[in-house]
Amino acid sequence: MFNFIYLFRQKIFKKTKINSNLQNRRNKKKLKHIISSIDISDYRSAILKINNIIKRLELNEEKSFFIILKGFLKAKIGEYESAIIEFSKVITFRLDNKLYKLISYKARSELYYKSQNYKESLEDILKAKIHNIPSSINFNPNQSNLYRLYQELLNQTGINYNETANLRHIFNIFDSDYDLIKDYKKVISDKKKLDIIEKLEEKAKLQYDIGNYKAAVRSMRRLERYSVDSNN
Repeated sequence: MFNFIYLFRQKIFKKTKINSNLQNRRNKKKLKHIISSIDISDYRSAILKINNIIKRLELNEEKSFFIILKGFLKAKIGEYESAIIEFSKVITFRLDNKLYKLISYKARSELYYKSQNYKESLEDILKAKIHNIPSSINFNPNQSNLYRLYQELLNQTGINYNETANLRHIFNIFDSDYDLIKDYKKVISDKKKLDIIEKLEEKAKLQYDIGNYKAAVRSMRRLERYSVDSNN
């Protein structure tokens, strides 16, 4: 009986692995088709291609991969409200991979901020903290955090970064404006960084309590910049 159960589990595991590899190859082919439009900055054509792909997909995890890319493309062409809707779709899905929701919360927070919806932006920053950043990710301060997270998602899907390097420019709108923080972090100690993080967290809470959501979300955005660096 034991041998039968063991062999059955091995068979299921092997079948799951084969299906996963097949799914990754299909996603890779689909992504190349989309990138051909992105390469010539034809973002609307890329969005139409994604729509056609999503129609034929059944699994929410597979849909999420392409919905997130569609959200970034819509943000790139300035359709913030429509992009927010795309990221919101992923957030409503029940997904095993937390990275999908982490990316969606962080992207939606950035778009709320750009749309001056500061309370919603702050709430999404706090929700994103629940979906912790994978420890395997080392952030480059010269890159958008969202871009690095999406790279990780590509890696998990079996897609080589070099094949998707041209995606980088669609993340430009998410790049941080805190250049002074980047420079300041180079000359202060880890203890000082932790002190700053603690003070910014206290400041954000006080600002939130009095209803100054713009100031609160700005404090949290600064806090995130210091937090990312302290993990490197």
